[in-house]
Amino acid sequence: MEKQSREIIILGAGLAGLTLAYQLKKSGIDALVLEARDRIGGRIHTIENGGTTLELGATWFADKHVNLINLLIELGIEKIEQAYGKYGIYELADGEKQLFEMPPQPEATYRVKGGTSTLINAFFKTLDSAQIQLDQIVREVNYQGGLFRIQTEKKEQYLSQYLISTLPPTLMVNSIVFSPNLPDSLTSIARQTHTWMGESLKVGFFSPTPFWLEKGIGTFYSQKGPLTEFYDHSNEYGFAMKGFMHDGFVTLPKAEREKAVRAQLTNIFGEDNCSEITYQEEAWRDQKFTHTNYKQPVAPHQNNGNTLLREPLFNGQMFMAGSEVAPSFPGYMDGAVEAAGLVANELILELTSSTKA
Repeated sequence: MEKQSREIIILGAGLAGLTLAYQLKKSGIDALVLEARDRIGGRIHTIENGGTTLELGATWFADKHVNLINLLIELGIEKIEQAYGKYGIYELADGEKQLFEMPPQPEATYRVKGGTSTLINAFFKTLDSAQIQLDQIVREVNYQGGLFRIQTEKKEQYLSQYLISTLPPTLMVNSIVFSPNLPDSLTSIARQTHTWMGESLKVGFFSPTPFWLEKGIGTFYSQKGPLTEFYDHSNEYGFAMKGFMHDGFVTLPKAEREKAVRAQLTNIFGEDNCSEITYQEEAWRDQKFTHTNYKQPVAPHQNNGNTLLREPLFNGQMFMAGSEVAPSFPGYMDGAVEAAGLVANELILELTSSTKA
């Protein structure tokens, strides 16, 4: 079934895709965004419990991430500094615990006030609801006669003059069939491009009491696991901690991971403190619309920012604009904003020039 045609179609409603749609909208261009998930945000995933937020996806940024910070300022969104506490706990491989005084941080680290999804929701409010189509898993892209015909798993078709993919490059080339084929050089690089956060196991909990803060503790690190690092995530509404689980636990069922985490937290903080916490997790390796297996081993950030990933395709009518292609901070939120901005500027220039001509 053939659906609506748009001048520009964007694949992915994560930070890069929504930033791009927002920037184009400011210039009077209504792009259509196709998202495979049943939600917007991509690798930004904030969950909430009575106003207390917990980030199971992209979280932190710093002053050097000027593209993201300038966007937050433009949208009137505040940032809050990550608190590390007066003390930290270090858990040795044998389970022994060591309390230490937290050293000064080399640079301030921030989170988005109200949760990272505040940024995603701000974009959504600026766009027309019809501009974002959820549950649209793109399987085929055919380029012919200067137009893209995009077919989804539901056999729905979309037509566009320009196509921008904000998907992780590895995911794009492994999940979408292009006709004509993408250049071999691009496909080879894309398959060996690391998907940032793709292997991450992010874990957190909500708590009715701030038992760690009452002892001045805001951070803990562990050699033993399953949690390797954990940070205070509380706000004015309630109490939470969030961090990372060793990726070796990804093969365990969720219930087994939770059991292991609770045992570790009990060892660190005591059973009475941990009995009422609410466990949360996100295994990004299991998210099929983020991560796909590599053909060969890939190192963190491998090929992120590679110039070949920013080369226009199909007579200059297709671009890649996900975080991994950014020149400055590929893989991070700042990279997503930068990559989207670069493509937005190119499209705006192209379309306004053709209109004047």
